[in-house]
Amino acid sequence: MPSPTGSGYLVAYADGTTRPDVHSADYTSGHPAAGAALVKVGSDGEVDLCNAGSTAVDTDLLGDYTVDTMG
Repeated sequence: MPSPTGSGYLVAYADGTTRPDVHSADYTSGHPAAGAALVKVGSDGEVDLCNAGSTAVDTDLLGDYTVDTMG
């Protein structure tokens, strides 16, 4: 993956919700960044990514969680 040509940040969040002010990863010119985030999935099963800058982005799903209710 090529290095970023400028500075910026990425935000990952549940589709259909308001974008949070918390960055999932920050990057600067010439320095690729890695990050990990635990992101809730939207009601449609999708996650949104906001790239506040200009760089290539690769994403992976590393796992999933289920909620068990006890009662």
